[in-house]
Amino acid sequence: MYYMMIKTLLFTFFLTIATVYAFQSKGQAARSKGQAARNIVSNREIKELSLELWNLDNNHANNVTINAQENLNYGDNVDRSFQPFFTYVDPEILEQPTFRSLIALLDNYERQQGRREVVTQQERDEVNQFLDQVLATNVGRRLYDFMNSKGLAGSGGLSGFKHMLHTIWFQTFSRMNRVHDSCGFEHVFVGEVKYNKVSGFHNWVQLYLEEQSGNLNYHGYVHKRKPNIFGARFQWDNYMKPLSGVMIGKSPELELALITLCHVTRPNRKCYVKLDHRGRPVTVPIQTWEWSHGSAPRNGQKSISSGYFKV
Repeated sequence: MYYMMIKTLLFTFFLTIATVYAFQSKGQAARSKGQAARNIVSNREIKELSLELWNLDNNHANNVTINAQENLNYGDNVDRSFQPFFTYVDPEILEQPTFRSLIALLDNYERQQGRREVVTQQERDEVNQFLDQVLATNVGRRLYDFMNSKGLAGSGGLSGFKHMLHTIWFQTFSRMNRVHDSCGFEHVFVGEVKYNKVSGFHNWVQLYLEEQSGNLNYHGYVHKRKPNIFGARFQWDNYMKPLSGVMIGKSPELELALITLCHVTRPNRKCYVKLDHRGRPVTVPIQTWEWSHGSAPRNGQKSISSGYFKV
């Protein structure tokens, strides 16, 4: 009996060591993959591609009028802007295919972190339609061509790249209470509530629609930078967002493409892209964070935890 106890203890000990080594190896592999992507794609290439994507974006909203109003201090908790942020948005832009598909996704999520997301078949179909329409645009196809040329588009051609985007943006994970309560898309494009504060919420279409519906009260901006990027402060229902980096007027495919590019090539750090302001190039930082808790998917591609324009 004593011999069997020793044998069992030794087996448990070596099994534990093997498990720890496997997790360390997986983490090292993910870090090596991120380092390889940084080596493959130079800072210059990121800037050149981002400006090219900007110029290819023919779905952007030309007719959007905003009223920025008061410039706030970061610690200022008073609402100093008494008019809406959006004065006018051309309704025709919201009828463009990628905008319609984006809007269809905005009501699919439970915004309170810690509550399990239940994904229906209709919602899966809406995600697939959104990704298909993004990849049908000039922006989406150019992003794929570039990533594929660098060996960073997954395997299986365009369908493999779509699967990769699905993993990055729509694979659910747990932020709270050990339930799958979040995904990158929800955090960035829709917004969440964590400990009675707004988390994420970096998309101008969601900002516009929620303001129009009376659910959002714009307080002012803390910072702004060219082109049309605001560090906005607002109250979403009863929850405050002290600072949200939002770029106004660009298409869903461009925002998704730029953040994806930075997430893959410069994860967990500032990524400098080049955009255009009235015919002059401007360099803008995008910050991305990857979801690093738990095991990575079989394809090794980690999901986006957050991604936004720095202001």
